[in-house]
Amino acid sequence: MISYKTEYGVYLGRQIMFGKGILVIVIVLAMFWPGNVEATLNWDIYADAVVSNGEAYNVVSVYDTPPERTMVSVLGGYIDVMRFYDSSIGNVAGGNISSLGALAQSTVNISASPEIGSAGANDLGTLNIFGGYLQSAGANGQGVLNVSDAANIWMVSLFGDARMNMVGGEIARAQVFDSSILNLRGGVIVEGIGTRPGHFEGSINVYGYSLVKTSSGGRYGVGQVYGSYPNGADFVIDLGGGVYPYVNLIPEPATVLFLLCGVLMIRKRGQYGSFGKGRKGMVAKKWMVALLFMSVLSASSALAKSVFVISKHAVPSQAQAYGIAGDQVARQTQVEIGTYNPDRGAEPRVIEGGAR
Repeated sequence: MISYKTEYGVYLGRQIMFGKGILVIVIVLAMFWPGNVEATLNWDIYADAVVSNGEAYNVVSVYDTPPERTMVSVLGGYIDVMRFYDSSIGNVAGGNISSLGALAQSTVNISASPEIGSAGANDLGTLNIFGGYLQSAGANGQGVLNVSDAANIWMVSLFGDARMNMVGGEIARAQVFDSSILNLRGGVIVEGIGTRPGHFEGSINVYGYSLVKTSSGGRYGVGQVYGSYPNGADFVIDLGGGVYPYVNLIPEPATVLFLLCGVLMIRKRGQYGSFGKGRKGMVAKKWMVALLFMSVLSASSALAKSVFVISKHAVPSQAQAYGIAGDQVARQTQVEIGTYNPDRGAEPRVIEGGAR
C-alpha cells in the first residue's frame, strides 16, 4: 500500500519537472525571439527596397545605380547602422535604428513613430525629421537638418558649415559650433541653445513678431529670446553661454514692408510738402494708396513663403516626403534638396549618426 507521503512526493516531483520544462521553453523562446536576435547580416542596397517587421541587420548601406536614384523605406524591423550615400532617398516610418546617416547628397525623411538612437546629415546630405523620437540628431560639413511637425529630439548638435531649419516639433536642447547656422521659425526648445565659448562664429536667426533679446535672466542667467513665431505661436528660448552675440532677430516680412512704406511716405511729404489739394493732390494720394495696397499684398505673399520655405532648402510636405518605396512623387520632390554649393566648401567632420 502506497503511503500518503509517497504519493505527495511523486506529485511534487512531477510538478518540479513540469516547471523546469516550462522554464527551458521560455529561455529558448527568449533567445530566439526576433526582437532579441543579434543582427549579423550586412546589406548593400542598389535598387528600391523595403525593410519590414521581423527583419534584422547589422549594417545597411544604400547606393544609387546611376542614373537611377535608389529609394529605401523602413517600415519596421531592427537595424544597427544604416547609411545612405550618393543621392539616394530614405523614408523611415517605423522600426528601430541605432544609428542613421545621410551622407554625400542623400536625403533621409523620418516620420511616424520609429525609434532612432542617433541620426546625422554629413557632407551634403539632408535629414528631414517630421516625427518619431530621437535621442540625438545633428548635421556637419554642409549637411542640412530640417525639423518640423511632430519631431521629438533630445539633443541637436551642429558643426562645420551645417544648417538647421526648425518650423515645428520639440527639442530638449540644441548646441551650435563652428560656422553652423540655426534658423528658427517655429517649434519648442525646452532647455535652450548653448555652445562652448570661443567655439561658435555662425548665426542663430529667429523669425517672427515682437521679438526681444535680453542679455540676462532665463534658465542660465545669461539671456533669453522671446516673441511670436510667424505662425502666431508664442515662444521663449533660454540662451546658454557664448551664443548671445550671434542671435539675430528677424521681423516677419509684413512688418518690414510696412515700416519701409511709412518711411517712403514720410520722406515724400518732407521733400515736397503735403500732397496738396486739387487734381495733383488727388493723384498723389491715389498712388500712395496703391503703393500701400501692393505692399500689403507683397507682405502677405512673403509671409506665406517664409512659413513654408526654410532658408535655402525647402522642406517637402509630409505627403511628398515619406511615401512608400517606389513613390515617384517622393522621388521627384527630393531632387533639389542637398544640391551641391561650391561656395561652401569645407572638409566635413564626422559626428555621431553620420559616421561612415
